[in-house]
Amino acid sequence: MRLACRPQLERLRNPFALLLGLLLLSWSTLPAEAVGPNHARMVILMVWDGLRPDSVTASATPNLYALGNSGVYFSDHHSMYPPLTMVNGAALATAAAPGVNGILANKMDLAHLFGPGALQDGALAAVQTKPVALENTRLLQALNGHAALDGELVEGKTVAQQLLRMGGFVGIVGKTGPTFLFDDRVDAADNSADREIFVSDNEVAPPSLAKLLGSGLDKAGFAAALRDNPPFGEQDKHLTDVFIEHVLPAAARALKTNRPVLLVLWQHNPDITQHEDGLGTANFYRALSICDANLGRVIAALRKMGLASRTDLIVVSDHGFATIKMRIELADLLVAQGLKQSKTSDDVVVANNFGSDEIYLSPRINPKARAELMRKIVAYAAAQPWCGPIFSRAIDGGSIHGYAGEIPGTFDQGWFGLLNSARSADLVISFSESAADNSKLTGPENPAVVLGGGGKRGERNRSQPLVHPVIGVSYADSSEWATTGNGTHGALGRYDIHNFAVAAGPDFRHGFVDPAPSSNIDIARTIAMLLGKETAVTTRQPFAARVLSESLKGGSLPAYHRVPISVTLDLPGKRVISTIEIEQAGGERYATDANVKRITMANLAPGTHQR
Repeated sequence: MRLACRPQLERLRNPFALLLGLLLLSWSTLPAEAVGPNHARMVILMVWDGLRPDSVTASATPNLYALGNSGVYFSDHHSMYPPLTMVNGAALATAAAPGVNGILANKMDLAHLFGPGALQDGALAAVQTKPVALENTRLLQALNGHAALDGELVEGKTVAQQLLRMGGFVGIVGKTGPTFLFDDRVDAADNSADREIFVSDNEVAPPSLAKLLGSGLDKAGFAAALRDNPPFGEQDKHLTDVFIEHVLPAAARALKTNRPVLLVLWQHNPDITQHEDGLGTANFYRALSICDANLGRVIAALRKMGLASRTDLIVVSDHGFATIKMRIELADLLVAQGLKQSKTSDDVVVANNFGSDEIYLSPRINPKARAELMRKIVAYAAAQPWCGPIFSRAIDGGSIHGYAGEIPGTFDQGWFGLLNSARSADLVISFSESAADNSKLTGPENPAVVLGGGGKRGERNRSQPLVHPVIGVSYADSSEWATTGNGTHGALGRYDIHNFAVAAGPDFRHGFVDPAPSSNIDIARTIAMLLGKETAVTTRQPFAARVLSESLKGGSLPAYHRVPISVTLDLPGKRVISTIEIEQAGGERYATDANVKRITMANLAPGTHQR
């Protein structure tokens, strides 16, 4: 089944794209027999952060466009909810849902995990006072240290860690934060370049490579990278250079000794440019061009080094994207409604994550008062036009059976793979997303609107001039730098939740469009299978991963179907019906879209009852 709204790769039609396709086919269609059945594989996972499927065209991204046409294009691919970088970085690393691996958002409140004053490391001081943004390798290293999470930042073993344990080679290069999740135990003092190479914006291992490359970007370097045109474009080029010049040769040496190899190359773009400048802007297209050129250089290097016949190349994005319609200040709104004591109080803590907010209630609140406060927050939020579906955890910390949450009008976190007994928020609120375009939103001449405790107010629109309109707009709880017209993600809507994925190489089918639903955890489990580490992947989870066998040579398409699930909340004079579209394939399920209807009670048909 294909969704009517889903952008799909066209078959190659213009001569330039056809030429690129033929070049790529000379690599990707080499028969598996050319390397022998017992030869170790190399899998390269290249992540274009925030890439939407409809951004991939013959003109904007010719290398990626041709790769998708020569290999397998996953036409119904999904981000894990919430569609955030750290959540999907962990999913790609572990083949596990957020509730299983423990990474539930980009910004999480972890204070309740530690006693007062327990964290003496200066880098962790903020962890005990406010929600902390996790996209920083050095912060993650401190969090994973003995004094904090003691090696359990990511709960369970990652595919890369299992490969290392079995004697394989791992190379991880790219954006600070998500790269560390592939091996949260990478240690510069106990590492060698023939075993593992790790290079992010601000961390390099092993020490010998760190001496050669330096320690990475400092604060001034990050600021300078943000001023690039497009932001972090030069850094993505530099990290790709490192990947080609240092990681690929080490991988080739490992393959010569028949050791399996996993390489990760995580680009900052187009995500950071979409955030900073907006979708459909000139910088947006420049960012796509840079990522595509980087992909082309990687492919050329594989062919030059004779590695193509043993390499499966997967290009995926962590999440989709939408344009901010209105900025929502949820914490201020809760204060104005008397549901939170003050903006900085810890009775109710709001961790803003763009298109979804995590809400944590103080553990000091007794269960009865906690349940009542959760109901009040849900009743307020669900009635607002900016609110999408809401997810709750059971009051006693466990999970109830079925998709409906214990709090009326909510979905159960456990059913959706979001429940982690120690780390989950009490409520997760997705903001609403719609199919309008950004022609009246993106561009400095357009108005920008904020909704806070004092009502609506205007602010300066920080997006850049629009070149081509892009469909998909969303409310979002973002910081001041992301205004109306800038890009956002995190909501449970089709434009955020649907991301991009293609695969090519000796193990994959050629010229195949996979119509079955798939997700980022499926990509991870498929990688584990290709590397012979399938048994390392946990399966005791909701929203579990499946091997994408239909994309592999000799594979068959699984049965798949779609079903809506709904919860209803009756409020004074209004009924709120929240619906999430679920797709199922191979025994697994995928959240694919959502909508909320608010019906005035007077308009309800006689005899209509709450479900």
